[in-house]
Amino acid sequence: IASGKKLAAGKMVVARRVIIRYDTRALLFGGKGAQAVMAVEVLDPRVNLVRRKDGTFNVQDLLKHPLGPPGPPFMGQVTVTNGAVIFRDFLARGTPLPAVNEFHAVNGSFDAGNQPLYTFNASGRGEANRLANAQVVGVYDARTKSVNLDINADRVSAAYSTGYLGLGRSIRVHGGTLRVAAGVRVRRVGGRSRMAAAGVIGVSNGSASLSIFREPVKGINGNIALADQRLILS
Repeated sequence: IASGKKLAAGKMVVARRVIIRYDTRALLFGGKGAQAVMAVEVLDPRVNLVRRKDGTFNVQDLLKHPLGPPGPPFMGQVTVTNGAVIFRDFLARGTPLPAVNEFHAVNGSFDAGNQPLYTFNASGRGEANRLANAQVVGVYDARTKSVNLDINADRVSAAYSTGYLGLGRSIRVHGGTLRVAAGVRVRRVGGRSRMAAAGVIGVSNGSASLSIFREPVKGINGNIALADQRLILS
């Protein structure tokens, strides 16, 4: 699948094998088009995922309605086995842009059977010293262009992730790992993306420099609760 109108613009998705299961009678005689496709299995894919400067993702282009009279939509399920994702983020903070992160051993599914709501889930492992493993369950609403995510991640690098999110100058994280269990909502407001998050982040053996202390603080252990744009420490 091309990133643009032609493959010369780059490749969004490449896969070793794709298996399509469809209803032959509905496809040939029922006039159902894409609706005759019941399931798609994608083996060993490589996905180039991009978050643009305006907050949109390149994969959203796949959900746009084509020009001309609308045909029957695809309402089946897509499953992915042993995938890889290269994520280029042009909105990351505290790092040269685009920030590049790789995920491997990605398995997941995408269900279009309840349009305009699309449900999906995925799991995989990140790069060494950045992320051990992560699971994501989500719903995309094509009407409001909003995404709701439930995220669980283990052994996340505290130094890399806090730099990625762009913490203020008053704190600098040097080490430690995080366990993340959070819900995230991304929605479009006034042509721009807005994100809200709630959940719990566990901190293990963290170390950080704070502007109010002369020496770095070490051996930080505990939990950080996110709620209503507030942080609660314990």
